[in-house]
Amino acid sequence: MATKNTSISNKRTGEKITWLETSMDTKGKWLSFQFEVAPGGNLPVTHYHPNQKETLWINKGISW
Repeated sequence: MATKNTSISNKRTGEKITWLETSMDTKGKWLSFQFEVAPGGNLPVTHYHPNQKETLWINKGISW
């Protein structure tokens, strides 16, 4: 289960996820996290959430 202000890192790929708000914090309405990708790294594969809305903000760098 995600816990606010904790991170999970993958040293092999350079990815890091930091949980900013969890469903417990928002009473199940949403969760938010910061997803960091190393330069030249890959973004997540195409996927679909049938019951959720997903919004992305690119804070730094370029998404292809």
